Amino acid sequence: MSNNMTKDVHKYLSAYFADLEYQFNAEGFSYMNSCSCGTPEFLDTAQAKAYLYRVSTLIKKLEMSQ
Repeated sequence: MSNNMTKDVHKYLSAYFADLEYQFNAEGFSYMNSCSCGTPEFLDTAQAKAYLYRVSTLIKKLEMSQ
């Protein structure tokens, strides 16, 4: 993947993460479910937190590859 493409993926993924984190902090996993379409549905707080962790880990890996 080119450096420019990696930067774009990082930018878009970071924005996606910020939206999800905002939703989670505002109203919890049920709010995340109601505000998204393509994101998997979460059955509980633990699932939502695990997903947020995986997305943030991916963002960090992208940062290290730039």
